[in-house]
Amino acid sequence: AVLLGAMMWRLLVALVAAAEALTRVAVVPHHHRRQSTALRATEQATTFATCGNCKAVYVLSERELGRGARVRCAVCGNEWHQSTARLHTLFSDFVLEPYDEQKKAEYARSAARKKKRKSQKHSSNSVFVGNLAYEATEADIVSVFAAVADEPLVTIVRDDAGRSRGYAFVDVHSAGNVGKAIDQLNGAPIHGREVVVRVGNSRNNDRR
Repeated sequence: AVLLGAMMWRLLVALVAAAEALTRVAVVPHHHRRQSTALRATEQATTFATCGNCKAVYVLSERELGRGARVRCAVCGNEWHQSTARLHTLFSDFVLEPYDEQKKAEYARSAARKKKRKSQKHSSNSVFVGNLAYEATEADIVSVFAAVADEPLVTIVRDDAGRSRGYAFVDVHSAGNVGKAIDQLNGAPIHGREVVVRVGNSRNNDRR
């Protein structure tokens, strides 16, 4: 009886997977923007779903979805089950535009930067460097911190567009070098600005 039950369970799982594969919807990504003129009242309302990961928009109708279907995002690869009850209606002052290759490339770069920042863990031998000129480079910071540490590791914190947020973290490799960096380099000029150097390996500083 136990063996028969296990076989029936595997058969049920296989049937569900097959049904989802058959109901997977092929869709084209869009993004929406506000337009100055409203859509004509006679036009049929547009319903759409939004990828929860990259926010790409997909035009879908209740007829296409039926009782629900799997949708795979063509931009980021995210996949989800979409029901008709969770479709959105396009507001009359918005218009859908194709999600072109340039926007896909921009998303890919943004996702790569976020992944890199998430993977970066500031060690206990790092210092926070604030009041940093937006034009300052990693090389500018290395040239200053080389006075207290050999080959300091610099991470300038940047936004999704790659612009500096005005602060950085520098790994100086030892607790002794942390003390020297704070004593000797707090207030040092980098690219025309006096920087603030303090202990700073926590995520609290990373949210500034």
